[in-house]
Amino acid sequence: MAVIGLLAAAAALTVANVVRLAAYSRRDEIEIMKLVGAPLTFIRGPFVAEGVLQGGLGALLAIALLWAGFVAARARYGALASEALGMGSISFLPLQTSLLLVLGGMLLGCLGGLVVARTVR
Repeated sequence: MAVIGLLAAAAALTVANVVRLAAYSRRDEIEIMKLVGAPLTFIRGPFVAEGVLQGGLGALLAIALLWAGFVAARARYGALASEALGMGSISFLPLQTSLLLVLGGMLLGCLGGLVVARTVR
């Protein structure tokens, strides 16, 4: 659980740093929006959305690469592995687990986006 927590914190901080760079590059637009009276939620919202998008796409990319590695390993070592484990065949992650991983990535991205959005004033 400690390793999972550490990796989750690292993922959230990575997304937060990328979103912070985006906020820094848009600082002129943020100042203009403040001057014309835009509410803080209107200013902060795109950074949270960007974090969610980055977290979700990162999780999808990770699952796709994991699936490609699984297919390659099963093609090469599938019969040997199923014999050694005493199983009929080896299968990839269930769909529900994959969806939970994507939702978890989106949640961590949202957390990173919220951290940055709180610093935008």
